[in-house]
Amino acid sequence: MRIGGVDFPEPLLNALRDGQLVVFAGAGVSMGAPARLPSFRKLAEKVAEGTDKSITASETDNQFLGRLKEDGVRVHQRTAETLQPDNLKPNALHRNLLRLFQGKDDPVRVVTTNFDCLFEQVAEAGDLFKNKPKVFEAPALPSGSRFEGIVRLHGSVNEPEEMVLTHRDFGRAYLTEEDGWARRFLVSLFANHSVLFVGYSHNDTIMTYLTPSLPPDGGEKRFALVGSTSNDLDRWRRMGIEPVVFPQENKSDFTGLDRGVEGLANFRRRGVIGWQQEIARIAEGEPPMIDGEDGHTIDHALASVELTRFFVRAAKSPKWIGWLDDRGRLKRLFIEGELEEQDRILCGWLAVRFARTHSDELFSVICRRYGKLNRHLWRSFVFQLDYVKDNSLDPHTLSQWVHILMNCIPVSTDEYSPSNSVRDGYEYYLWRLAEHCIKANVLQSFLQVYDAITARLVWFLPDSKHRDDLWNYHMKELWKESLQPNLPKIAYTLLERVTMRLEEYHAMVMAWEKGGRGIIGSTGLYRAAIETHEQNKPFHKIDSLIDTIRDCLEWLAINDPVTVRNWCNCFINSDSLLLRRLAIHATNARQDFSADDKMAWLLEHFHVNEYPAHHEIFRMAACVYPQASWQQKEKLIQAIYKCFSDDDHLSFPICSFDWFSWLHKADSNCDLVKKELNNIKAQNPEFEPREHPDFTIYSSGFKEVKSSWTAEELLAKPASEWLPDLLVYQPDEPRRSFKHNRIEMLRTINEVAQSHPAWGLALADAMAAKSEWESDLWYWIISAWEKAELDQESKRQVLSCLSTSELYPDNSGGIADVLSKFLQGNDSEDVAELLDKIHSIATILYPYAAAIKDISYNINISGVSPNTSWFTKAINHPFGKLAQLWVHSISFWCKQQAVPPKELSTEYRRALDAIMESSGLSGQLGRTILAREFDFLNAIDSLWAEQHLLPLFNAEHEDFVCAWDGFMFSSRLSSQILELLRDKIIGALRRGIREFPQDMLKRFVRFYVTALGYFIENAQDSWISEFFKHVDKNHELKHEFAVAIRNKLSGLNESEQKEWWNVWLKDYWNDRLHGVPCLLDDAEIATIFEEWMIHLQGVFPEAVDILLRMPSIHLDPYSLFLSRIAETTLIDRYPQELAKLLIHLGKPDHLPGFWKHDLDFLHKLREKNLSDELAQELDNLIRRIKIS
Repeated sequence: MRIGGVDFPEPLLNALRDGQLVVFAGAGVSMGAPARLPSFRKLAEKVAEGTDKSITASETDNQFLGRLKEDGVRVHQRTAETLQPDNLKPNALHRNLLRLFQGKDDPVRVVTTNFDCLFEQVAEAGDLFKNKPKVFEAPALPSGSRFEGIVRLHGSVNEPEEMVLTHRDFGRAYLTEEDGWARRFLVSLFANHSVLFVGYSHNDTIMTYLTPSLPPDGGEKRFALVGSTSNDLDRWRRMGIEPVVFPQENKSDFTGLDRGVEGLANFRRRGVIGWQQEIARIAEGEPPMIDGEDGHTIDHALASVELTRFFVRAAKSPKWIGWLDDRGRLKRLFIEGELEEQDRILCGWLAVRFARTHSDELFSVICRRYGKLNRHLWRSFVFQLDYVKDNSLDPHTLSQWVHILMNCIPVSTDEYSPSNSVRDGYEYYLWRLAEHCIKANVLQSFLQVYDAITARLVWFLPDSKHRDDLWNYHMKELWKESLQPNLPKIAYTLLERVTMRLEEYHAMVMAWEKGGRGIIGSTGLYRAAIETHEQNKPFHKIDSLIDTIRDCLEWLAINDPVTVRNWCNCFINSDSLLLRRLAIHATNARQDFSADDKMAWLLEHFHVNEYPAHHEIFRMAACVYPQASWQQKEKLIQAIYKCFSDDDHLSFPICSFDWFSWLHKADSNCDLVKKELNNIKAQNPEFEPREHPDFTIYSSGFKEVKSSWTAEELLAKPASEWLPDLLVYQPDEPRRSFKHNRIEMLRTINEVAQSHPAWGLALADAMAAKSEWESDLWYWIISAWEKAELDQESKRQVLSCLSTSELYPDNSGGIADVLSKFLQGNDSEDVAELLDKIHSIATILYPYAAAIKDISYNINISGVSPNTSWFTKAINHPFGKLAQLWVHSISFWCKQQAVPPKELSTEYRRALDAIMESSGLSGQLGRTILAREFDFLNAIDSLWAEQHLLPLFNAEHEDFVCAWDGFMFSSRLSSQILELLRDKIIGALRRGIREFPQDMLKRFVRFYVTALGYFIENAQDSWISEFFKHVDKNHELKHEFAVAIRNKLSGLNESEQKEWWNVWLKDYWNDRLHGVPCLLDDAEIATIFEEWMIHLQGVFPEAVDILLRMPSIHLDPYSLFLSRIAETTLIDRYPQELAKLLIHLGKPDHLPGFWKHDLDFLHKLREKNLSDELAQELDNLIRRIKIS
């Protein structure tokens, strides 16, 4: 890019932008006014003044200085005096080189081999940097890979004896193993940074020592500013350094160097507003000369999303189109592939600014690019043409656009998804473009668009009812609004084009079906009727093609019967079943054919039992039969007899009956048909005419499934009287199978038993009296008792009924539910009365519940998948329900005690022991429930809980997974339980990483963070290191860890936030920034930015200080962070820190779109008393949000 008359390479500018550039300043920097210090050769000569020594042709400068020192000259002291004249001042080059660095996020990185302190003078002036850069002086140098500040590589006048002047000094700094500080520094520096040499000549003594430190492969990382009069450019390149040439009139002219560096500094320090103004200045006029500096500025701008937006807002001249294309800036817009965001912006600019008003300029570029368009540019053009108001685009230009766009339709937009609206693809724009062509009366262009639309209809794509419905809606609209009104003008060509499409569709289907793949479905069979009919559902994407051909044929049948005849002859010989069916429909519509002619034609070309054309044959027969002659009627009847007697004598009666009943319906006065119909009826009196014999398949919709009896009917008679019918009723009874089924009857019984408990109890008594213990009625009655609000007497009767063990094998889960419900009554005295009976039933129920092994027990009723959590399985399994029953009972018992109990009663211990000792799946499910109640049971009987439940949490225990799963569903978590589990949590993490399902693992991470917050003493605690050691590269769990911290922070007050911050969170955050125990990934950083900061208001300034050291990332486009911040008081409490935070978050090119809605908040923040620097940066952010 040309800046200040110098062509700076893009890699150099990128390194400068990314904070990776190091300025290497030589003697030439300090030679200009007002400093006017000498070069190294002149310096050596000044040191020798007054002696009789002079440099020889074979000596280097440092060798000469070394000889002077050996002869007793105080070389270092004299050098220091020479370089410190009175009123020594830095020049503009010193200042502008430092201006290349912005300070806060772009630290100064300057290395100089000069001995003066002029860079420090500039830095100390105070107007460039808030914090003065550090200064390092040989031999105490920092690491070259990550230094920040000013490095005096060869020492300075402040310490004369340390200055590298003589050949021995150079050897010590660069060559010796013991010292070699300069070499070590440079090797690391050159390996990690790009370097710009300023003020050096390739033959300087210093370059002899510098170049051996250069890595061999850094051609794009090392640059030197070299005058245009130099003839040594190739020598620089051989040294691995790319020369950057500044203009010179003669060898002593360095004004071009000053201008170039000043321009580069201005370029680096130009803010958003400055860029907007500079780009607007250039773009608002005509394009500049190709090699002008303004042109380079635009080139640079188009590499940035933000700056590209500035350009397209200002550039209005169509000459910019050719200018950009000549520079290759539009190249990617005319080839396939994904585009960068700035390219997409250019697509929109070309379309919006020029597609309608300067199309010729666009056509010129498109032709040069062989008529190819990237899909984003194609869509931009079509979208803009659709935006034409009042058809303002002239017809000729519209036709030109159609020709171009229809010849380069992209294959697809995004990956096809049946859930996407058609509006997401190209079809929507094609439909709209077709409408515009009709309005502009450019029918040939319309047909081009129509061809494109119909071509997409016959593509082999995954089908979707959603997609087909949309196709049919838009195609019908296109027919009604565009095609039908213009049919006289386009019927002939339209028929030809659409017929071709149907033949293509047939070929595509055959290609897939002959391989036996069964992917698409036989062509011609899915469509119930060629005419418009309610049976033509579900809609298929080629329905519109069938309708179009049909309507064209119907119009031609009236207006040009000869053409219809020719098309029908063509269709009859087609392999496409749809075209053969269309031939029947068209012949039936012909008005130049008599009824006898039509009947003869039908019998000549079709078999009366031809399955694919069944409907069209029946329909045509019904239409022509009443007007046909007696002879033709007889021929049809004979064809029917011959057809079915030849095909299948078994199907003859019913098939011929269908035919004759259909013909009788069409012509009820025909004696021929009556005779045949009566003959068949005499032999088959059960036959009844079908409503639609003309369809092989007829859908009449769905009928509501109802119970055989209503609730009112059931309540009208005693339950005992209903029992016989209820027991034997089955859904396969012919008289009821279509309207009623057993499950609906059972649901009705359940409703009646809930609303009228006495009726349900009576039904239960009647079943018990007849020992009908295995009936499915029991499940629904017991379920009703669990849901109903029963009085005490009804509960006694229910318990009496449930005391019968014959019910237990099939109903243990439902019975446990009823018992648990009774334990949760509001009246404690009523519950106490029933308690013994409940315990008695529960004790007897135990072996029956334990015997059920199937994990998916009651899956059809409860909806529980076998793949769900242990706890979900447990609460839906009879044994788990039994365990819950005992927990509810213990809870009730505790509430009745005057003094909180210290241990469980013998009865309760015995019940829980039985659950703990139960084997198999049911035992594990029972213990899952008890593990959930660990905290509750420990509070009542800590000895029993520690002996029986605590071991379940050991990583070696067989119930480890189910115990932890149940426990993590608990809503209680006391400090006592955390202390008991303390030594088991790390072990659980190790095994859980391997064995816990993903959802359970996330719940465990949340629990882990809760425990960590309770136990952790500092950020180096093993709670942190152990977690990250075991999650390793599982980024999802790391993110879950960050989310869990957010969840805990959201529940802390500011005092608690400060405690967490000071104990561990601050140091943990700092450690992660340094990669301990590992670096933060993008998902964690996003969570910290968006989720933590809002909940760290108690330590907000400190948190912001750390956050500013994190890399800025692209936030979610729908981020509501700004809105949530606006709801806090941070803007009043910490405006400076809040501004820093938002400016840092706003650094990436892509800003969250929702931030536009919160500009008022940013303006309010701008009105706070911010520093000048922050105010300017916030202004830039606001401006970027407005244009994003």
